[in-house]
Amino acid sequence: LAATSLPDLSGQRVALDGAMGPEGIVLVFVDTTCPFSGQALRDMPTVAPTLSGAKINSVVVNIDGSKEMVTKYFGGKNLGAPVIYDATNATMTRWNIKSVPTIVYVGPDKKIAYNGSAVWANVGSAIEKARQLPPGTIKFTASGTSYG
Repeated sequence: LAATSLPDLSGQRVALDGAMGPEGIVLVFVDTTCPFSGQALRDMPTVAPTLSGAKINSVVVNIDGSKEMVTKYFGGKNLGAPVIYDATNATMTRWNIKSVPTIVYVGPDKKIAYNGSAVWANVGSAIEKARQLPPGTIKFTASGTSYG
């Protein structure tokens, strides 16, 4: 987390370690050109508040897109989560992202407890297991996608 600091849509740098919530952070790795990323992004207005209610911050991380492309694509969207981007492939390489969307949950101990597809039930189960919560504690209304 400490090694990833990227600009948001306004050009301000966001350090991921500073974006952690009390119970962790969910990173939603996407790309503006991927239709499966589009599904994960359409889910974010309902997913982000559920995470926030569990004291988990969420951040959308667009990889491999220019500032102009990212600003145009995300400019009018209200995702319920901040958007940061990397116009290079450095973040994709650093986080070992093979496809998008990829969801990563980092717990408060700064250990990765989920790294996989945007199937929100799976994300919720991983968070529950990592935080030792009863099954069904974190429920998403969106289903997500296993593609990408």
